[in-house]
Amino acid sequence: GAERALLLTTDSGGNWTTAGGGCKTEANGGTTIRGLSMHEASGYGFVVGDRGLVCQTMDAGATWTPLASTSSTNWYAVQQWGGSIPGTPAEVCWLSGVLASGATGTISGYQCQSV
Repeated sequence: GAERALLLTTDSGGNWTTAGGGCKTEANGGTTIRGLSMHEASGYGFVVGDRGLVCQTMDAGATWTPLASTSSTNWYAVQQWGGSIPGTPAEVCWLSGVLASGATGTISGYQCQSV
């Protein structure tokens, strides 16, 4: 596979191929991926990275589609929450930093989107 690209395996890591789609990673003139969230049963997944990179897959990583991010922030983590169909996300949030603040555990530097 290509260096610094989104890769896909269908045989538990025996073989790897470059994933398709329009997600601009370092391998194709884009940016660094920093976070990944996958739901194996549904095939939904998200990656985030530098300069506002947010991409989604709905086919277990075979293809990746960029999502609109209103920020050029470097994102480091992504989390998805369940929708009405088991395993499908209703909302996704990506984070530039997590700060614990007292008992509330305040999160700062985030953006959420319904999917």
